[in-house]
Order: sequence, then C-alpha cells, then structure tokens
Amino acid sequence: MSSKQFKVRPQTYAFILVLLLGILLVSKEYFASDEPSFNNEKNLVSTSNCPEGSWIDTHLHLETEVAFSELERRMDDNNVGCSLAFIYVDPEDPKDSFEILTEDYNGNLNRIIPYFFITPKTAQDANIDNIKKVRSNTGSFFKGHGEFAFYRDPFKQSSLLDENWKEVFKYSQENEYYIMFHLRGSEQVSQLEEILTLYPKAKLLLHGPELSSELPGLLSKYENLLFTLDTASLLIQKGVSMERSNLMYSPGGEVTFKSEFEKNREKILKSSYEEWFPVIKAAPQRVMWGTDASSDWHFSDDTYEVLVDFSDDFLKMLPEEYREGYMYGNAKRLFLESE
Repeated sequence: MSSKQFKVRPQTYAFILVLLLGILLVSKEYFASDEPSFNNEKNLVSTSNCPEGSWIDTHLHLETEVAFSELERRMDDNNVGCSLAFIYVDPEDPKDSFEILTEDYNGNLNRIIPYFFITPKTAQDANIDNIKKVRSNTGSFFKGHGEFAFYRDPFKQSSLLDENWKEVFKYSQENEYYIMFHLRGSEQVSQLEEILTLYPKAKLLLHGPELSSELPGLLSKYENLLFTLDTASLLIQKGVSMERSNLMYSPGGEVTFKSEFEKNREKILKSSYEEWFPVIKAAPQRVMWGTDASSDWHFSDDTYEVLVDFSDDFLKMLPEEYREGYMYGNAKRLFLESE
C-alpha cells in the first residue's frame, strides 16, 4: 500500500507561530504578575489626589507598621491631601522594599510622594553608588532621597564638601533629583553656601530647627535652596531643659508631649511665629509645611490631630498672601503632576 507524504501549508506554519507567541506572552504576563515592574514604575501623585485647601506634608517618615497602617486614615481625618514620605530601601534588594511598601499601604500610593532612604551604618553606606543602584532598579518611582542627618552618627564628622557628598549633589543637579538633608548647625553654613554655588541647579531641600537665624539670608541669596518648616520645628520650647524643649522628640514621648503642649500651647505658638515668619517671608515660594512625624505615637488619633491643628493655628497667624504657598501651593508646584 502506498503512503502519502503529509504536507503542511504555509498558512498553518503562520497560525502555529502566532499561537505560540500568544501563549508565550500570556504566560510571561501570568508568571510575572506577582513581581513589580520596577523599571516602569512612575510617581503618579497628581493634583487631583491633593485638592486645593488641603495640606501637603513635605516631611514624614514611614518607618513602622503603625505609620503605614494609620497614615491614610489620619490624613483623611485631618485634611491632609498628600504626604512626601521617606521609605527605607535596602540597596541590595530594592524590589523587596517596593513589595513591602505596596503590601503595607494596600497598593494605594497615589497620595504618597515617595523618597527613599538607606539606613547607614558607616558614612560610606550612603554613597553615590548605592543611590544609583536603587534608582537603576526603581525607575522614576522615587522623587528623591533623604533625609541625610548630619547631626548624628555616622555623619556627625562629615562635611558637605567631602568628595562623596559633592558627587551626591552633582547627581542631583544632573538628574533633577531631590536631596533632603538636616545640618548640624551654623558650623556647616559655609559648606552649604559653597555647595549651593557649585551646583546651582541641584534640587536641595533643607529642614530642621538649627538655622532659623541664618535661613532668611540663605534663602534670599540662593534660589536653589528649599526649606520644609515642620511642625516639629514649630513645637520647640525656648528656655527649658533639653528633655522638655523638643516636644515631638522628647525622651518622655507622648506623655511629655501632651503635658507640655497643653500647658504652653499659646506661648509656643507665639514664639514659633516670631522665630519662623521671617524665614517664610524671605522665600514665600520655597518654604513648605511638613510634620516630621516618625514615631508610632505621632500617628495616634490625638497626636496627629494636634500636629495638624497647631499647624493650622500657625497658618492663620501668617499674612494671607503667605498661607496658600506654605500649606499647599509650593509643594504642588514642585512635587505634583498637573492634570
């Protein structure tokens, strides 16, 4: 019996090829669905998520489970539209940090302006190579890096003019990438001025209570300097012991905070206005509100409400032309995408 040779038509080959490609693409999508597509992530915080008349917090630390779980509820209850948050990233595994972020915040990131920070054990841990490594793995998701705290170890002996830090500020200038930092005090002012001169297009955000006297001059002279005036800086008492002075970071925690605040609210409000209004007046388009909340108790119902209420009282003391920029407008212009 004769046998016939089976022939496959060209159309059949084309059909099989298309089918295989389809299976491959679907499989890839299915198996990759649990992995974040990091290089395509983008910060999508928009003006529609932060309505006018709401606060934008430009300095907040998301470092604990309590902070992650309570933040959005506190924001909703206290008219805070969006928050610029510092989120820990392990430079050895930045994807893991992203997964924790999305899981703990239920994937709702459209009200968080994310900055990353690396917990340094030595002054070399926050080097430019680690910053580049995190950014290369996270695309444009993070708006910036911070905060760098020069008032504590391991940076207490560091200078802004050290080669590593100059590389960091140069990177900021070349990549339109924000750097948030907190200086030790007036001893670093000359270093800061040299950096602001060397890198006039760097995105530099300063915060902290140490330079209230120097800031009006610095902000007037250097248009590339931004400042977040946080509730923590407003809530510093003058002429009392160290334990009682910085209410948000007192060793006595929430107990000392409530006791001292209730007794001295009006006095603190008056002194904070006298100290800080000249700073806002010097650069009304470059000074922004923040909380500097970080400890678990900062996110409790009572305390978070007090932080925003006190900030609102401070806002009402400002001349009307300065209020919108400090509360919302400056942060909107710098950090939000228009719609």
